[in-house]
Amino acid sequence: MSEVNRSAFAGAARGGGGLRKSPLRLATDPVPVVSAGSSWRAADVLAGGGFRRSDLSPAQRRQVMISEYGEWLRTRTNRHGRPFQAETISAYRDAAVALSSWMTSAGLSVDFTGCDTAMLNRFFRSYLASHSQGGTNTKQRNLRHLFTWLASE
Repeated sequence: MSEVNRSAFAGAARGGGGLRKSPLRLATDPVPVVSAGSSWRAADVLAGGGFRRSDLSPAQRRQVMISEYGEWLRTRTNRHGRPFQAETISAYRDAAVALSSWMTSAGLSVDFTGCDTAMLNRFFRSYLASHSQGGTNTKQRNLRHLFTWLASE
């Protein structure tokens, strides 16, 4: 057994909490953002040599933004310095998907950069009408990370 492995097992044997996962590991995302029923496929876009965002509809731009946001979340750490777990990334992305879905149903022709306070208040009012107060607060808290990412981009 190598010196590194011996010290790790010795720490676990002393009651040091056992082996820990590396904080540098990356969370995986098995679920694609773009649904099968969408009018374009990521594989077609990549095979065609890429795309310009101006060629995409606002809903498609939001889908691309959600994918990029998910990638960004995989590079971030929580307040304890550990990478976000897959469930956390999924919850944060679900909030962005809920906002995108509402924007589509409301007929808004902007991407996330076009969101202002009044629009977000309308979204939360609509979300509260069909969900509990706790669920609405959670969506609001989870969307904070989306707008942090947008500000950094």
